[in-house]
Amino acid sequence: MVLGRLVEVVSGQAFHDVLRERLIEPLRIDEVATDADEAVLHRTAVGHGADATPVTRWAVAYGTAPSGSHFAISARQLMEFVRLHLDEPALAAMRDDQGVEVPDFGNGAVGWGLGYMRYRGGVVGHTGVSKGQKAFLRVDAERKRAVAVLTNSVNSERLAHDVIDELMGKEPLPVPPEKPEPVDPRTMCGTYRDQLHDITLTTENGHGVLIYRPRTEMGVGRRVPVVRYGDNSIIATTPTADGYQVYSLLGDGRYLHNGAAAWRVTP
Repeated sequence: MVLGRLVEVVSGQAFHDVLRERLIEPLRIDEVATDADEAVLHRTAVGHGADATPVTRWAVAYGTAPSGSHFAISARQLMEFVRLHLDEPALAAMRDDQGVEVPDFGNGAVGWGLGYMRYRGGVVGHTGVSKGQKAFLRVDAERKRAVAVLTNSVNSERLAHDVIDELMGKEPLPVPPEKPEPVDPRTMCGTYRDQLHDITLTTENGHGVLIYRPRTEMGVGRRVPVVRYGDNSIIATTPTADGYQVYSLLGDGRYLHNGAAAWRVTP
């Protein structure tokens, strides 16, 4: 988002105007929308939240547009964009490892390229989520194979992995270990804060649990039983429609990360 704002300052244009001028129009992409005003001109599906009800907003605040929260493209033209990346040798560098540490979310991502997530087996791609929408892209450059799964539900992880596994090979989803190590109260437990919740990781009768306490009207109070997943991660013991959720502890336990970071506010 910071880079997107820099683009706006340097160009003197809105981010979506630069996107259209520098990328969409030169590539002759027409099944695309950069905001809600353009989306209504296409066969756009309404998104659905975790409770399977339709969402009432197209996306979050416009300032997040450079993260991809407002952009939409058809699967067919996304594949054409991928074809360009596979056919143009100069773009191969975007798939190279940039040496950035990736939190363990149990999704198989092991590093970052330039925009691409790097997965095991030399596969690259991305998984992105917005208001009621979730999209999955996997690209195997060596085999010249790619698959995109675009969904209008945030509970689409299992569907997407069924398709990806069939076409690209097995990409296993995380499951709790049969004999997990205990959650370490000295290094892991504490209260973490994000924009919506105070999240307390604690133990009760020897069992780990995450307790979500809302900080705003948008927050949802809940309890999530967890066990240790790795040296610096925990996993929910009960799956959601999206599978078992993995949380990573980063920065010597200063952050709890599950796609967005919550910072530690208590010892």
